[in-house]
Amino acid sequence: QSYLLKNLKLVRGVGFLDTDFYRPLETQILKAKYNISEEKNFIISFGCQSLTDERKGMSYMIEALNMVYERMTEDEKIRVMLLAIGNDGDIIKDKLKIDYQWLGYIPISSLPEFYSMSNVFVCSSVNDAGPSMLAQSLACGTPLVSFEMGAALDVLVGQNNGISVKLRDAQGLADGILEILRMPKEDYLTLRKSCRNYALENNSRESFVKQV
Repeated sequence: QSYLLKNLKLVRGVGFLDTDFYRPLETQILKAKYNISEEKNFIISFGCQSLTDERKGMSYMIEALNMVYERMTEDEKIRVMLLAIGNDGDIIKDKLKIDYQWLGYIPISSLPEFYSMSNVFVCSSVNDAGPSMLAQSLACGTPLVSFEMGAALDVLVGQNNGISVKLRDAQGLADGILEILRMPKEDYLTLRKSCRNYALENNSRESFVKQV
């Protein structure tokens, strides 16, 4: 409806990333590298550059993860672990009830390892144009649980890449995490393949060229 744009044809484009760099890596090798116990066979990951940034919604993350802890069985508590990255972790890590490993601020070169070790990447951002971590996670074959905002509206809502929930709904995040945790193995493996295929078809350099 803009006077400047009303006679122009507008095409919505999707960003791209290097899907050769962001790719699934061997999980068992990575767990050994990062000294993660073999009994921890379900890893919930989250993180951002600064965990004190209100836009990243860490208060909802903590609330959701503690809800997950309260609803897990004793067996699940033994085999589930949190894996987190980012600055200022000391501010929230003592509030977490699930076993965790904090990697701190990691270089970009280590991000594919971070995603590949994870069974699900959880995003609690409440005001974000991205985050780019959603597409990166999918390229590594790792499903998502996220609020419906930002990039999640494109890569998650209506796609078979994980679970999207209403904005600021911590209970919804917890429900989504538990749903993936308790998913039958074959269904989960299919979900991982769907994530990787989505990234190749929509976020690779080749797909971007085709769109242009």
